Amino acid sequence: MVSDRIRRETELLPQLHGQECARAYSNFAGILALNFGTLHPFVTQGRDGPRDTLKADYTLFIQCAWRLESPAQMLVGMYDSDEHINQRTRVLVGSRVRATRVEPPGYTTKITFDNDHSIWLFPCEAVDFLPDEDVEYPRTPWFVIGVKVADVGSK
Repeated sequence: MVSDRIRRETELLPQLHGQECARAYSNFAGILALNFGTLHPFVTQGRDGPRDTLKADYTLFIQCAWRLESPAQMLVGMYDSDEHINQRTRVLVGSRVRATRVEPPGYTTKITFDNDHSIWLFPCEAVDFLPDEDVEYPRTPWFVIGVKVADVGSK
C-alpha cells in the first residue's frame, strides 16, 4: 500500500511542467537535486554556524534509483560518482520540464525535458518510505519542495 505522502509527492510533480532547470547536482548524501525557476539567497544554520545557500522556486530531490537518458543513450545513473553525475546532469540546466508520467503500481516515474532528455525514477518497494517527523525532507523516493510549491492532497 502506498502512503499518503507518496501520493502527495506524485500529485506535486505536475507543478514542474514548464519550469526551467536552473541547477542539477548530487549532494554528499547521494541525493540528486534538480532546482527549477529562480534561485533565491537563503541562510541556513549549519554545524559551523550560518551558511549562505540558495533556495529554488521548486526543487526535486531524488533519493531512489534513477537514470538520465538522451534519446540515443543512457548518460548517467545514481551509482556513478558524484563528479560524473554533476558533470552529466548539466545537460538539463536551461531546459524545461515537458511532461511527467507516473506508472502505478510501483510508481516508476519519467520526467521528460524539452531538450528530449529524460530522468527515470525507480522507487524501491522494499524500503520503508513512511513519512518521518521532518516535514520539509520526508523519507519518500522523491519529493518536491520550494518557495512556490502549492500544497495539494492530504498531508
